[in-house]
Amino acid sequence: HGATDRAEDGAVVHVGETRVLVTHVPCHTLGHVTYAVMDARAPCGSETLEHAIAMFTGDAIINGGVGAFFHGNAGDCYDNLHARLAPTPDTCLIFSGHEYMEMNLRFAKMLDDDDEITANAFYAILLHRHRDCATMPSSFRVERRLNPFFRCRDRAYLKRLLDKKLWFMERKRRPWWHRYVGAQGSRLAKQRARVIEQHPLAVRLREDAASESAAASRAAGVCGIDLVQELMSDSFASGASLKEGNEEEHDNFMLYARAMSAQGNVRVVPAELVG
Repeated sequence: HGATDRAEDGAVVHVGETRVLVTHVPCHTLGHVTYAVMDARAPCGSETLEHAIAMFTGDAIINGGVGAFFHGNAGDCYDNLHARLAPTPDTCLIFSGHEYMEMNLRFAKMLDDDDEITANAFYAILLHRHRDCATMPSSFRVERRLNPFFRCRDRAYLKRLLDKKLWFMERKRRPWWHRYVGAQGSRLAKQRARVIEQHPLAVRLREDAASESAAASRAAGVCGIDLVQELMSDSFASGASLKEGNEEEHDNFMLYARAMSAQGNVRVVPAELVG
């Protein structure tokens, strides 16, 4: 089909004088790769991701999230973000395969609704999209701070994900017959608490408790990525719209937009959403 070469992990492709490093990142598909544009000052013959100034990530990283796991799992996703692509500098720009940043940051805000940095970034992107502007490029600095799949290395964040799981459980509509034969009141609350206590992520975090590091173990991080996907399903099941938001979001956005206009802050740079 017009192909002249295979893209092998670690290969360097030359486009004129521009060097592009190939990295194999299996998860979305078995053969998924990223293409990292090298800094012109990087020594020839020893190109690494530490020299990347821009990366075309396809579905390995979609601004604010990641692509579906068609051929991989949470472990593959974790290894892509926290091992295979870990040497990439924060300044490296990200050009992903889809324009989903508004929806993805709406979800990220829902997962961590007390985080002002995520909320401000979301409303900035919402303002940007209302002007029909694209959110490309993002950056590794932005993704590492806002993207839930990147944040699954943070033990405190993982605990908040468990809290959000309990929140969804408490609001899940019960079958009508539970009024007659289902668990009631305090008994139901105890059942929910037991489910959270026995969740694989909670078990892993207890195993990590002796560590003084704020970073979670790989095992806990993988469980966290599984839970992020689970929470996305919970969100859709609850009737929440990740594409359009709700009335409260609209009111908050109008307040944000007016405040930004009054301050003269009318330009949004997605790659610089966080400092």
